[in-house]
Amino acid sequence: MVSGFVNLYVQYHLAPQFETLGERPTFMGAKHVDIFGTGINVGKSATFVATSDSNIRLTTWNLGEFDGKIYADDFCLFTPGVRIAAATEIKIGKGCMFANGSYVALMFPMLIGMEYTKEQNLSEILRKLSLKIMFG
Repeated sequence: MVSGFVNLYVQYHLAPQFETLGERPTFMGAKHVDIFGTGINVGKSATFVATSDSNIRLTTWNLGEFDGKIYADDFCLFTPGVRIAAATEIKIGKGCMFANGSYVALMFPMLIGMEYTKEQNLSEILRKLSLKIMFG
């Protein structure tokens, strides 16, 4: 009965908020998974483990010409309290696990007065900034 409710909640509430959600996702504590923004993509067999005191939050936002995107490949594990926030693009490889309370965010170079265009190499941008991608 509970798994049926979770499946319905995921199907009608969470899944439509993803740009893509792969086959066979597993949600534990589905009502504590927060999806904000568009362009959030998760591959097949992803596992989300959220609790009432440690929501999982996947967030993208737009800033001028930049559209936030998150791409998580297959078999990723998101544990309680994980936060991933993107103003441009974050790509996560296959089988990645995010430990409890991990935070991944792509900072805004333009907010500190740095010129930035989509054509620039991201690693070049990251070398110029002292804190670009934060893990916590």
